Amino acid sequence: MQIQISILEVKKVSKTTAKGKPYFQLEVAYKELSDGGKVGAQKLNPFFKTADAHKALSDAQFGEIYNITKEKGEPNAEGKSFWEWQKAERAAPGSAPQTAPISTGAAA
Repeated sequence: MQIQISILEVKKVSKTTAKGKPYFQLEVAYKELSDGGKVGAQKLNPFFKTADAHKALSDAQFGEIYNITKEKGEPNAEGKSFWEWQKAERAAPGSAPQTAPISTGAAA
């Protein structure tokens, strides 16, 4: 499944693996352009299936548009599965959905 997002904020949070190795997790706040502007958040780790998306979004800036490929992950111990962002590609300029112009109230 693919979605298109606009970056609101990307935070890098220091973490440590079970074996004591440091890494940073990304916390991505975004507006989903392909779903009517819904605001959401996604955590990405630099390993396994999310490694490519993590690398692509690690330096993303406010307002940048990305195409995200996501898939349902394997079920956890409780039988629940979650959407995993597996790929992120910066969208070409002008490829974001167009929105209606904002009226300023001034006559032309």
